[in-house]
Amino acid sequence: MRWTAKRRLLATPAVRVALILWPMVAWYGFTQRMEHLPETPWQGAGQVSPILAFLAPACAGVAAWEGRRATVGLVTGRAPVRSRLRIAVAALWPVLVMGWGGLVTGVTVVVHQAGNVALPPVTVLTMWAVMLVGFTAGGYVLGRALPHAGGLALVVVVSWVVVAYPPAMTPYWLRHLTGGGMTVCCVVDAEIAAEARLAPALLALGVAAAAVLLIHTGRRVLPLVTALIPVAVGLGGAVVLVRDMEAVPEGPRAEGLRCEGTAPELCLWPEQEPHRERLDDRFSEAYAALTAVGVEVPPRIGNQRWDPGVTYLPLSVEPSSEDVAQALPKALLPSEPPECAWRAGGAFPGGDAYPVLEAWLTIVVGGDPAGPEQAGYFEPRDVELARRVAELPAPEQHLWFTHNRTALDDCTTEPLLDVPATD
Repeated sequence: MRWTAKRRLLATPAVRVALILWPMVAWYGFTQRMEHLPETPWQGAGQVSPILAFLAPACAGVAAWEGRRATVGLVTGRAPVRSRLRIAVAALWPVLVMGWGGLVTGVTVVVHQAGNVALPPVTVLTMWAVMLVGFTAGGYVLGRALPHAGGLALVVVVSWVVVAYPPAMTPYWLRHLTGGGMTVCCVVDAEIAAEARLAPALLALGVAAAAVLLIHTGRRVLPLVTALIPVAVGLGGAVVLVRDMEAVPEGPRAEGLRCEGTAPELCLWPEQEPHRERLDDRFSEAYAALTAVGVEVPPRIGNQRWDPGVTYLPLSVEPSSEDVAQALPKALLPSEPPECAWRAGGAFPGGDAYPVLEAWLTIVVGGDPAGPEQAGYFEPRDVELARRVAELPAPEQHLWFTHNRTALDDCTTEPLLDVPATD
């Protein structure tokens, strides 16, 4: 490369900012403490998502600088050789390369730490890329419209606020307009909802379309009014998509679940498949122990909340034997109090039986409710009672379990919180 070309390259604001931005993104990624490394592509997306708070303001700020230079230099005020759009594209493509390069840097850091399993899906990467187009186009238009260079700082600050603040705001749909909710998604059986991926892209496309219209037509009043239409359409469409979404923008994982075996038929995701043989053995032992004391066991079980034909079992990607002992009792008990309890303010007699039943089931399936994995989870008195019940003959354990299990489903049955008398 000739020295003249090098000087031109280094004179480009986007190149200068990239020399600072990319190392900053890499430093941020490496210094963030990951208590749990991403185990799925969707969790990887959640780890990458915060770097948008660096990239969006950088793209908007540099684009605003380019817009300001075009205004001060009267680039479009003389006899035109190129159209306004061609001038803008020539100025902004290095800005987009800077932003997309920062995105690649952030993804690379996460994949380096967690492996290829953490590579975000193409749809999420595309959404981020489109968002940066929106910030870049909007920044350029604002830069041309601002009366003085000091306003460029306002563009950077506003862009940062738009990305960084919504993840902590309510109503929840505000978080999803800029993809902020992705930082808390997703467990292994879920993926980022399609609406949460589409809404930020739709809003960004609306802003970009308005910017293209304004760049092409200039500052005349009618184009200014007309430019509000794509922004309104993009914003309105995005709000409609996410207005009913909860804080975590999750939906059912589309594919990958495989169910095999008998007693039980165990359903696992691809990340869990390497452990199938060991889990089959562990569940067979647990099911045999539960059947011996008369506990009815579900025929199909797995980490799947969305299919009513599968009993939900909250397992991690690499479940241990103790994980099974912790998760299986929860799968056999109701996840919520009965409807009558809600009408009574949440209190009902059977509520006191839940921890004892869970501790007893943990013992039956081969776990230790007083072990280090369960430290602080059970009250000592509940563990002691569960141990005494587990020493009874199987028929008496069955009667005790059946009575207390019934108490969890109504508000009239008093639980048996003692060892039943024996003849």
